[in-house]
Amino acid sequence: MEKAAIEYENALKFSVNTADKVKAYSNLGSVKFKLGDYAGAINNCDKAIKLDTNYAFAYTNRGCAKQMLKNYEGAIEDYNRAIKSNPQEANAIKNRNILLSIIENSKK
Repeated sequence: MEKAAIEYENALKFSVNTADKVKAYSNLGSVKFKLGDYAGAINNCDKAIKLDTNYAFAYTNRGCAKQMLKNYEGAIEDYNRAIKSNPQEANAIKNRNILLSIIENSKK
């Protein structure tokens, strides 16, 4: 995983295309998430979203990281934004529904 992070960081250094940068930041966010660096995941997804405010995958990734940090409201907002950008974003739909169920069950 750490090797993948280095490869994405190197790709960012040489990317001139905005779309490539968006994907690299979002993918780096995924790697950071898998390494347990949730703040790093959020930071990289923020950078991807700053470049493309409609990139659903970055919102989904950021939502997952926020959920792990127990920022449930922020996670739901990100999942909703991902779904708005791409109604077929299956992971955002699944994660939002699971999180809403967890929140509902915690109120009982």
